Amino acid sequence: MERLLTPQEAAEILRIRTDTLRIWRRRGVGPEVCKVGRLCRYSPSALESYVERSTKRTGNDQDQHHQVTSSETP
Repeated sequence: MERLLTPQEAAEILRIRTDTLRIWRRRGVGPEVCKVGRLCRYSPSALESYVERSTKRTGNDQDQHHQVTSSETP
């Protein structure tokens, strides 16, 4: 089992304020949270998944993807 992170540790990793994590939890957005009794904890893999989902491609990356799929089409 992964070591669960406190909101302070998670915020430090994401380089955001702990208040932002709290707001995200209330809105149902942000990284997946694990409740341990009354405590909120975050797994490192949940933070990683959140960052991957939140990462947007730049226009240049999309153009390269489009070029590859276009050349495969007969």
